[in-house]
Parts: sequence; structure tokens; C-alpha cells
Amino acid sequence: MDKNFVREQADDISGDLSKYPDLANYIKGLNELATMNLSSFSYEEIGRIFYEKAILFQQTFGINAAGKFNKQRFYRARMNVDISEDIGLIRTFSYPPGCFCKENGRANLKGKSVFYCSNQPGTAIIESKPVAGKKSYLSIWEANTIRDVKYGICLPKDLRIENDFNFMANGIHQYIKDVSAEAKEKADHFQFFHQFVADRFVHETEPYPLTSWIANEMLYGPQWRDFIIYPSVANDTFSCNMAFHPNSVDSLLKFVKVVEFKVLQIQGGQVSFSEVRIGTLKNSMIDWHKPRDGELYEFMPEASKVLHQN
Repeated sequence: MDKNFVREQADDISGDLSKYPDLANYIKGLNELATMNLSSFSYEEIGRIFYEKAILFQQTFGINAAGKFNKQRFYRARMNVDISEDIGLIRTFSYPPGCFCKENGRANLKGKSVFYCSNQPGTAIIESKPVAGKKSYLSIWEANTIRDVKYGICLPKDLRIENDFNFMANGIHQYIKDVSAEAKEKADHFQFFHQFVADRFVHETEPYPLTSWIANEMLYGPQWRDFIIYPSVANDTFSCNMAFHPNSVDSLLKFVKVVEFKVLQIQGGQVSFSEVRIGTLKNSMIDWHKPRDGELYEFMPEASKVLHQN
């Protein structure tokens, strides 16, 4: 992400400040929300409880100008391509139909599709839980838009310094501190809320009842975002994931190519692989070929840290 991202303030909330309890009770309420077993609750029930505890949903977002966004690449891995799927179709490597989303993900509801990806190929592969002996696919997508892009930021203020988005985490929490000062005695409430949401995306476990609700509100709700960004748990928060709304994928991203490979071994954060083919779009067809000299790392150089071709 470009470091000069633009942030916008939320709507006027001065009329809602009186609804907030004192800070100690506000923190207590949100911490109770984090420990509640919400897995059997309906979407509507989770929403009711959320607003009882949080009062307002004020998660901050950024705006990426089209020209800056178009300099980026995104990587999506799939380890579960069914033999009935057509690997000659781009859609096989894109977001799944909602009917195939049988359970909540960290950023999607059961029955709702999102496009999970990362700005780092190694992270995308690790997040997809590679299995030794299985054929796998890593698709590469370029940003390609004529409009500015809106994204939700779910990053903790203590994000690892090694993470590419550490600058964004620091910047957004400083911004929250600055603008929440307008809330006077309630300023600490807003700062705690933003950290709370970011922490949930790191610490909540399956079946992700709360983060899937939050993500759905951000991606599918009236205060829409094209995608959200949050730390990669599989990569121990050293990098980040993105979850795009399907319509935003179709309108903002362009398929570049896909790498097919067989996983040989997973050891630590490294994946050994073989039987590599690269598929590129030639007219209406995906053309498959063996990697040419240097081709594999030409378009995914970061993968050298986690991928070793045998």
C-alpha cells in the first residue's frame, strides 16, 4: 500500500456521546463480548449484542487513489481445487461461489464469498494451509481500476515492525487519537474500540462469529469497503491478508497468471515444491508452460523466502 493513503472522518457522532458508559465499564463490556460464545447466535443477535457493548461502529477506513492502487499486486492461493473444476478458467482461481462457503472464515460469513489474498505470495500460500503431496495454485492479480479504492483497516497499533503495513498501523492509530479528541472525555473509548477490533482479527478462533460479522458489515454493509486488511495469523502477523468484496475483485483487479505446483514438504515457514507449470492468458485460453529461466521469481520475488523448488 502507498504510504500516502488518505483517511476520512466518520459522520458527526456528537449526539451519541451520551450513550457511552464510563471507560472502565466500556472496556469491560467489549472484553465480555470477546469472551462470549457467539457461535450459536444469529447474525441479528450478534449485531444487537455488538451495539449494546460498542455503542457505535466507527472502524476507520482509507482511500487509495487509483493511480497509486494500480501499482500493486495481490496473490491468492488455492490448495483445494476439485478435480471437477476447470483450470482453464480464470474464475477457478478467483473467489468461490457463496454456496461453497460452508462455514465462517475470519473475514466471511457462511454462505458469503470474499476474495482472500495477500500482497506477499508466501503469505498467501501459508494461509491456505498447504498439504504435502497435493497440487496447488498461486494466482497473481494486478490492480486495475479507474476509480479510487476504499479499504477497511483492522491493524493493531503494536503490529510487528517487520510487517510491511507497520506504517499504516502506526498512522491510523495516531489519526484515531487525533480525531477522537473531539469526543473529549469519550476519546479513550474510540481508541480502545479500534484496538479491540484489530485484536479480534488476530486472536479470535474458529468459527469466527465476531470477526465474520464485522467483516460482513464492512464489505457488504451500507458503509461499504472494497476490501479490508488485517494481520496474517498463519504468518504470525509478520505480514497481512486482504479480503475483497467479489464485485470489487471483478472491477478493480486483473488476472495476470497462475502457478501450478505440487507441495513436497512443509517445514517451519518454508514450502518445498516441484512439478511447476505457469498459466498465462492467451486470447481466451490459459496457456500452460514450464517456467522459463528466472520467470518464477521475476513476478513473485518475495516467494524466495518461503518457496524452494526441487
